Amino acid sequence: MLNQFLSVRVGVLALAFSLFGTGFASGQQDRYSAQLDGMLGDWIDRPVAQLDPVEHAVLWIGIDELRAHLEVPYRVVLNESVELAKKFGATEGHKFINAVLDRAARQLRAEEQAATSKRSPG
Repeated sequence: MLNQFLSVRVGVLALAFSLFGTGFASGQQDRYSAQLDGMLGDWIDRPVAQLDPVEHAVLWIGIDELRAHLEVPYRVVLNESVELAKKFGATEGHKFINAVLDRAARQLRAEEQAATSKRSPG
């Protein structure tokens, strides 16, 4: 059971690195990771080095989607990220993911959030 659990966690990390590794020359991946971590530092309450590896990977994926894939609604990005965290992360990690990506979306998708809130009843 532990081996299966660890295998799944390593798989999520591999997914994150493969997403960011595709098409990057050797030094670019490190710069991109550092850029994402720099952005992430604005929205988390602890040093990046203290993040759970799975939560870190899920946050990278979520922030990249919020920043670079405007065709994906921010609520979808948050939901997908929370679901990944529920499936592969720590027991309550999905709450952390939701809070961090909500903060990120307020900054990265401010116009979309404003338009959405105007359409929402109440």
